Amino acid sequence: MIVLITNNPIRHEFEGITYFEVKGRLVVESFLKDCKANNKWVAKDYEASGLDAYLLKPLLLGLGNKDVQYCIDLCTIDISKWDIPADVKYIGHNLKYDIKLEMVHFNFHHRNIYDTMIAENKIYQGCQTNPNFRFNLEAVTFR
Repeated sequence: MIVLITNNPIRHEFEGITYFEVKGRLVVESFLKDCKANNKWVAKDYEASGLDAYLLKPLLLGLGNKDVQYCIDLCTIDISKWDIPADVKYIGHNLKYDIKLEMVHFNFHHRNIYDTMIAENKIYQGCQTNPNFRFNLEAVTFR
């Protein structure tokens, strides 16, 4: 199930569930606390207007697991006041970018993260000499 959380009154042909900020905040906070209590991993991904964490504007946050995915519209919602537990276990590709973005814009700090890009770099250390060897999400998923 995909859930869009936004304050934008115009939602173009979205087929999932849509919440406005107040209910969306409660649903996401409850989801994260449940994942923490049951020791479950949460996938995380940010979309932003650039690559430099100090100059970009966060646009979208995706959180979820195999059962439910939350897409939070950061253009209309400020998540800096949300109660996001620091010790939820997060997994993602190139999470170092997402974590840097969160620290700069929302002052969030984490304890348990697994970055698949860093893990692949460590596992296949030395393969960088092959110009055809890639660490992007497509290549990691294929391996």
